[in-house]
Amino acid sequence: MFMFSFSEEELKEFKKLTELYLAIKEKVIYLEEIDPDLKTPAQALTEFRDALDHIMRVLSVKLDVRAGIPDKKKEEYITKNLSKAYDHLFRAGYDVLDMCSLIIRSKIAGELEGYEVEVINTALPEYYPIIKPGIEEITEEFVKARKGKDVGISGLENFDLYLEQIDKLKGYYKKILKAQPSLIEISKKTKETKWKNLIIVAILGIIGGVAVAYLANLFIKS
Repeated sequence: MFMFSFSEEELKEFKKLTELYLAIKEKVIYLEEIDPDLKTPAQALTEFRDALDHIMRVLSVKLDVRAGIPDKKKEEYITKNLSKAYDHLFRAGYDVLDMCSLIIRSKIAGELEGYEVEVINTALPEYYPIIKPGIEEITEEFVKARKGKDVGISGLENFDLYLEQIDKLKGYYKKILKAQPSLIEISKKTKETKWKNLIIVAILGIIGGVAVAYLANLFIKS
């Protein structure tokens, strides 16, 4: 049986690749859960494909099924392709996170659509002072990310930061979903109260009109 092994540096690079891939995959699965009809962004799919291509190039050398590469160049070739695979996967991650941000914010807006400010304030007191500003801040961060998502510019630390931002958005969305029963109930009561007040005002208006007419009639007779 043919056996091959990786150097310590190669194993380190493969570990980075695997960790990054699993982090991205988790977000793709989450998107599929909250929006089953959503398709993975085309650009992200292209980046995934290109990353796989570079990984396959590495394995082709390790398995001695790729001809034309001198032994003294194999290490350099492997390192170069692992690096490129990481770059492609990194950019795919930003595309997926960007889509996550867009979809979750859209879902949040949809859940709150149609509710009056006072209803949201009552059912979810932290929305306007905490959640809404938090969403706006995350949106600004993602605008910056789109402008500089190159691996050399942003780095893995910033990518981890954006993963955390997505988790914040997920937390906000979860809170809003949990508040839905209260939003519905408070909205219903608010509408009922407004209708009652309108009816009372209408009745008082009618009574007032009748009273004015009656008094005017008495004045004319006198």
